[in-house]
Amino acid sequence: MNEYKALVVFSYLNEHKSEAEAELGDILVAEGHYLKYLISKTLLKRGENFVINPDYFDSWSDEKKETISEYFVSTMFDSGNEKDCEHFYLF
Repeated sequence: MNEYKALVVFSYLNEHKSEAEAELGDILVAEGHYLKYLISKTLLKRGENFVINPDYFDSWSDEKKETISEYFVSTMFDSGNEKDCEHFYLF
């Protein structure tokens, strides 16, 4: 079995601790697939820059690519844009 591990680091200034903890609260207590979903959605919603392996990206359906791209772009202008979708899983 091929298993992989991922490391996610959220960093913030100490003066932003309360805001960061509020934003990350659900992530810090989630487990399993839901944890991966919340991390993925947070990256799409709040991430300014992230990279996806081209081979992995190419394995996604056109629908998934389009859904993720649309959500990422929509949150650039409206961080309150809440939407849930099975395609938001990045890993």
